[in-house]
This record gives sequence, structure tokens and C-alpha cells, in this order.
Amino acid sequence: MPTASELSGNFSHSILNQPIYDPASTVPDPNKPGDYLRTMFQYQGVPNIIPPNLIDSKAVRFLSTYAGTSNLTGDPVHNAIATAPNISNGNQYNGRLDEQVSNKDNLFFAWSQVGIGVQSPTTSLQYGGMDAMARVIRGGWNHIFTPTLILEIRGGENERPTARFTGQNSKGISTMVGLGFTSPGGSTFDLASPWTNYGIGTPTFLNSPTDQVSGNLIWVHGAHNFKFGVQYLHFGTDQTFPQYATFTFTNDTTANPEQAGTTGSSLASAMLGLPSLTNIFSQESILSNRAANWSEFAQDEWKVRSNVTLT
Repeated sequence: MPTASELSGNFSHSILNQPIYDPASTVPDPNKPGDYLRTMFQYQGVPNIIPPNLIDSKAVRFLSTYAGTSNLTGDPVHNAIATAPNISNGNQYNGRLDEQVSNKDNLFFAWSQVGIGVQSPTTSLQYGGMDAMARVIRGGWNHIFTPTLILEIRGGENERPTARFTGQNSKGISTMVGLGFTSPGGSTFDLASPWTNYGIGTPTFLNSPTDQVSGNLIWVHGAHNFKFGVQYLHFGTDQTFPQYATFTFTNDTTANPEQAGTTGSSLASAMLGLPSLTNIFSQESILSNRAANWSEFAQDEWKVRSNVTLT
């Protein structure tokens, strides 16, 4: 978790322990054409402190509200522990009905459903996870014209509607709106390690429905076993993206360009209100596509001799 000291701009004892530089001080390096230099942040002679007048108060309020507070001491790497349990629920249901209509006709119907729910805490206030419900419905008809001529019809559909969420926070969206982040689906600050993402992101929805119908005709004629078949497949993808905003902060924004990888802090970049990437979805987006495919086959299984079969 960001500490109170870090949220005041003091990174002199930050867990990341990397010097931070002022991006507004970027100038060409006179000794290395094409490279750039920056001045390390300092305040009142103390390095690695962002001057108060440069701190984005809106970003600080967001992080103070949605990141939570430290609840762990004595660990040199971590300062917080998520006490909420990891939750993983799964339920499966199956059913099948078979009916012999006559000596020549058989019908069957089958249904399967699997539900999965996962919640994984990422902070003391926040968790991510998914909810999915997979369903498969199948049916078929077998008809015997003669002992050597059989028709098989199959059909079915399957889908797996899934809701994925990276950020659900107990502080709620109404508090976020009061802070000035007005996206109806919430907003998240995505920081680099050792921090994480903070805020609320309304779930995105995904489904991949598939419908299938097939028919096979089997004809046994002497030493030949003929099979003729046709299949129709209709499939697609549905995706729903809600109205939300993401602000991604990286170490590079506050790093020394000549020492990338060992300088800079994504939290310091957030304190300045300088995301490296901003995605704002001002309206709900629904993407759908469908495709169809026909296929046919013919096969002859010829028993040439008792120990030789050609297909």
C-alpha cells in the first residue's frame, strides 16, 4: 500500500528505493546527442521528495480512498495484508433423457451446466475475479430404415457467458464520483510493482455461443460400410465493455532517461497526475460477430479380407 509518507510526496524511504526525477526538467544531454537528462526531485534540500506545489491533490485523494491503509509491520517488503478469503465456487449439473419411440426410432436429450465464481482479494479493500456459467444442450434422433441403413441426426448449442472484473472496491462508485472521477463504470489507477491497481472497474462480459446440427447416413452393403454426413456450424463472439476509465502509471515517467529500470516510481508518477496511458470509454461498447460453416464428408470402409480393411 502507498504509505502516508509517500502520499505526502516523500519517497526518501519508499519501499521501491529508487530515485525519482522531475519530468518537467527534461533537457537534452549536451554530451550525448539524442539522450536526455532530468533533475532529481528534492524539497528543502532533501532528495526524493516531491515539492507540495507539484502534487496532484485529486490523484492523492483517489489513492488515499481506494488503496487502503497499511496493516502490517515488521516485513521489509510488504506493509499490508489482505485478510479477506480467496473464494472459488463451482457447481455442476448434468441431465439426460433417452426415449425409444419405436423399434426404429430413438431420441435423446442432454443438458450440462457448470457455474464458476472466483473472488481474489488484491488489497484490504479490493478484489478481482470472474463469474462464468457454461451450458451445453444436446439432442439427437436415430432412425433405422433397415438393418443396413441407419440415419443419425444430432444438434446442440453451447455457450459460456463470463463476467470478468479486475477491480471491485468496498468504497463504491458514489465516493469516486465525489472525488471527480465521474465515469459510470468506475475508474482505476494501474501502478507498476510493488503496487497494484486501485479503484473500481465494472465487469466486462464475454460469450462465445455455438450452434451445431449434423446428420449421418450409414449404409452397410456387402463388404462396404458407407458413411455420408453433413454438418452446419454457427458460431460467434459477444463482448460488452462498460463505461469506465483506466489510468496507467509507469516508473519511466519519473525516471532518469539514462538510467531507465533503476530509477523512477509509478506511484510518484501518479502523485504528479501524469499517466503514461489513459483509456476513457465514454459509452458502453458492444461487439458481436457471427460466422457459419458447412462441411460434408463421404467415407467407405471396405473390408477387403478378414485381416485387411481400407478406409
